[in-house]
Amino acid sequence: MYNTQNHGEQGGSRTVIDGELIVNGKLIIGEDTVVEGLMPVPTVIEEPQNNGAAPSPFLMQPCENQSQSHATTVAALRDEFNLLLTNLKDAGLMEPDGDPDA
Repeated sequence: MYNTQNHGEQGGSRTVIDGELIVNGKLIIGEDTVVEGLMPVPTVIEEPQNNGAAPSPFLMQPCENQSQSHATTVAALRDEFNLLLTNLKDAGLMEPDGDPDA
């Protein structure tokens, strides 16, 4: 049992921080690192030059442009709204629909 909030375990391969961690600089997370318990918050940042590597999964990708509505009926407005939902899902900004055959 430990009496300190922050301590090392397992021969130094694990550090437990019971409190707040403040990083005043650069935090680098390795390419194959698994982050658990956090929901990635997409942010719009400038994509660095990566020499052909795949873009970071944490970058927000814009969805397809949808023009302003000029609908004159409820049915037309519904169609435009459904198109917006489809564009958001296709861009990965909204969870896709479940299996319609389920």
